[in-house]
Amino acid sequence: MSLIRKSSKASIKNPRVMVLFSHPKTGKTSALMQLEDSLIIDADGSAGYYDGQATEHIKNYKMFVDLVGELKSGKMHFKHIVFDTLTNAMSTIIHGRAIMLFNKELEREGEEPVPANFILESLAYGKGQLFIRQAVKDVIAILSPFCNYLIIVGHTADKAVNKRGETLTVQELALTGKLKNVLAAEVDALGLLHRSDAELDENSISFVHNDGVLGGTRSPHLDGKTILVSKKKEDGTLETFWDNIYVSE
Repeated sequence: MSLIRKSSKASIKNPRVMVLFSHPKTGKTSALMQLEDSLIIDADGSAGYYDGQATEHIKNYKMFVDLVGELKSGKMHFKHIVFDTLTNAMSTIIHGRAIMLFNKELEREGEEPVPANFILESLAYGKGQLFIRQAVKDVIAILSPFCNYLIIVGHTADKAVNKRGETLTVQELALTGKLKNVLAAEVDALGLLHRSDAELDENSISFVHNDGVLGGTRSPHLDGKTILVSKKKEDGTLETFWDNIYVSE
């Protein structure tokens, strides 16, 4: 059987893996909780404030492994899984996975394993970052089979850059080293969730890549656009428009 596809129209519309980043307390979790057939993996302990289906607060890598075991044993599958937030998980779930990977290498080399609180960043020549980057990739690969669409949530950081002699402030994902670039290359969409209209209490996601925002997507219906995703109604409830992001396929 040939593995070469015949020329055809694009068959994938929506981002299979998407990274959303925003400033804290912008309203991302409350909006994400309204996604159809979704599971929020609560890595920062905030999901309990909102209605919707979420895990307990996953405080460490062991709890994450137990959660994955529960998903497997229950043969569970969701339309959306939201990992909220990668920013908080870096020091817990991701760190634990990275330590496990490092200890496997030490075992192969006949060395003693390091303790769970070992600081990987202390390794010479930035070697620890390799394990951290692999741990992030692993978490994405582990969760993806349990859903149609995976959303990784993070916080934003302001970065000053010099462009053509002018200092600009760029909003990007709050991750260290090369990780944010590696992650951006791994996923199908990178979007900034922001308050697009404070007076109307509206939030939008920007998939625009320009001098002020690092974003972008492989999905044509999102590329270069800013999409409304939520707004507060007069009665105080939240109305969401996720079908603007996840269109029928």
